Amino acid sequence: MKGYDEYKETKHPFLDSIPSHWSDVLFKHITTPKSIQNNKGEELLSVFLNKGVVRYSDTTQKQVHKPSEDMSKYQLVEPRDVVLNNQQAWRGSVGVSKYRGIVSPAYLVYSLSDSINSRFMNYLIRDSSTVSQFVVASKGVGSIQRNISVPLLKNVILPIPTWEEQVQIARFLDWKVSDVNRFIASKRKEIKLLEELKKSVIYKVVSHGLTPNVAMKPCELSWGESIPISWKEVKLKRVLTKLQRPYSPEDEMLICSNNGTVFPRGDKRIGLIAIGDNGCQGVREGDLLIHGMDTWHGAIAVSEYNGKCTTVVHVCDSSQNKRFIAYYLRMLAFRKLYKAISNGVRQNTSDFRSWSKAGEIVIALPPLDEQNAIADYLDARCSEIDQMIEALQKEIFHMIEYRTRMISDVVTGKVDVRGIEVPIPEYEIESDPIDEDNDNEEEPENTDEMEVIENVSD
Repeated sequence: MKGYDEYKETKHPFLDSIPSHWSDVLFKHITTPKSIQNNKGEELLSVFLNKGVVRYSDTTQKQVHKPSEDMSKYQLVEPRDVVLNNQQAWRGSVGVSKYRGIVSPAYLVYSLSDSINSRFMNYLIRDSSTVSQFVVASKGVGSIQRNISVPLLKNVILPIPTWEEQVQIARFLDWKVSDVNRFIASKRKEIKLLEELKKSVIYKVVSHGLTPNVAMKPCELSWGESIPISWKEVKLKRVLTKLQRPYSPEDEMLICSNNGTVFPRGDKRIGLIAIGDNGCQGVREGDLLIHGMDTWHGAIAVSEYNGKCTTVVHVCDSSQNKRFIAYYLRMLAFRKLYKAISNGVRQNTSDFRSWSKAGEIVIALPPLDEQNAIADYLDARCSEIDQMIEALQKEIFHMIEYRTRMISDVVTGKVDVRGIEVPIPEYEIESDPIDEDNDNEEEPENTDEMEVIENVSD
């Protein structure tokens, strides 16, 4: 795709130029602030990072972030309204609604001028060129929550083409983004299948061993009726020793992840489970870490690092094979055993912060040489599956980059799509599959990073 024939200078602080027939338009000239309250019967809406305005009922956050019981001050949103999360606009928590409903009084709601195509605006307002202006217009002391200044918001500059071109841009992007989203959805489906394959491999091997047609004996374990005849049922406290290692303030903070790994807090990865510093303890390479609140999610792993972690995590040693025990405990997580035997303090938790409680978990333990063989087999097999997952994740990452760049190039006039024929029918962009399982959703209103829970130990 090529650019426009002629460009001109722009007052936009993050663009060098715009097509010569486009206009620099202030936010205040195409929007009107509104705040219509007392509409408690309307559907609840929210604004999510990289998703825009969504139905609250369609989100996973309904299990975590509860709306206020008094919704009399919630604001009415109608289709075509611009909605900004006042504290998260600088991160891109903005959008143009296609729904009627109500949003938190902490949000900013604006009606959109009839001269602006709402679908075009939804792409433009979430583009980095616009979000960067929200960053400049936002003030705050925290790393997450920064309130946007309304006077500065009014003067945000937007590059606006003619109505006909807005419509064409919106139709073109709906078409292309729909194709990208379908591709990403298919890759994410493949990833989920591989993740389920890994779980099934782990379950089969840690419950029955590597020997085909092995003799079995009855057991009292909640997950199954029998175990190999040479295995024994033991409580976790009989095979693990809980440690209280000293640490240095200079030690790197380690994260126990829901994907069964431990890694430094500074290492940016998907799937963080245990951030929050309410006291620390030392970790050494080879220690087995069991997250006392996120056991249910599989936040159990053997560390490959020296460092420190929060005291919510049980740091353990054993004369048995710790890799086998980690695989076994993750298998119990996959089968939702922790949820069944735990009373969590919040939804989607299993509260095993108390070691006396965690230590009562019963596992099936093979002889040590069999533990070693099982752990080695699972390390190799899971590594193969993880490599396939990583390859798919790279494809998704590159498509995310492509999609972001394409949208930005088109809505800022770097690429001319006027002469491109868009297939019929027009494309409806319902959701962004990229963000379904990532941490791109709306942040809690009163936290800097993650919830900090008081440590409980025996």
